[in-house]
Amino acid sequence: ISLKPFEGTIALVVAAGTAVMPTLAVPDNCHTLLILNPSQATVYAAWCAIAASFVIATAVVIPPGGAISLAIGPKSKRPQTGIGAQADRLFFDATANGTSVKITYVNGIES
Repeated sequence: ISLKPFEGTIALVVAAGTAVMPTLAVPDNCHTLLILNPSQATVYAAWCAIAASFVIATAVVIPPGGAISLAIGPKSKRPQTGIGAQADRLFFDATANGTSVKITYVNGIES
């Protein structure tokens, strides 16, 4: 649980085609994600249990220079796939190596 009302992090896609998690995990009380793609690459975001279950065809597409806001709800309200016996987490992939994605977590009081 984060004690901050909002906080920022990044996800660095070192190799295109390899899903990565943000540097700072999504806090349990985060209810909204603000994602900015400042790069020239296309970025993909997905909520899944493990990197191997990341599917570009069903991911959110964030075009070059684009941004998106996603209301995900606190952890207790988020759906889980159960894949890999792990809780789902936020993953990113991109069409170019070295793509950096900027993420803001908007946190609430409920987890």
